[in-house]
Amino acid sequence: MKKKILSAAFAVAIMTVAGYNMYVNQTKNGMSELALANIEALADPESSNGVKTVSITELGTDEDCVEGWVHKFHYFQISCLGEGNIPCTPSIFTKVEETTVPCADM
Repeated sequence: MKKKILSAAFAVAIMTVAGYNMYVNQTKNGMSELALANIEALADPESSNGVKTVSITELGTDEDCVEGWVHKFHYFQISCLGEGNIPCTPSIFTKVEETTVPCADM
């Protein structure tokens, strides 16, 4: 008789702990306060590290012979101006335009 009472009490204790754990897991928010703060900061456009205006300026052009054909090189500069939410990296880049003109005609 004592064994049955102890077994029943043990089973009730296990069911109580399991039920409490299920309740806690269902009502608990899955994200930490830090994660929620990061999401709010990313959603706020005023807190971004971008720029207001992106300016592209042509610096000049040049021609050169590459593998027997004339190629035109266009040089551009990207400038990042003001504070805003547009992502920008200041840089200089080159656009290469292949032509159908042989180098001998240069």
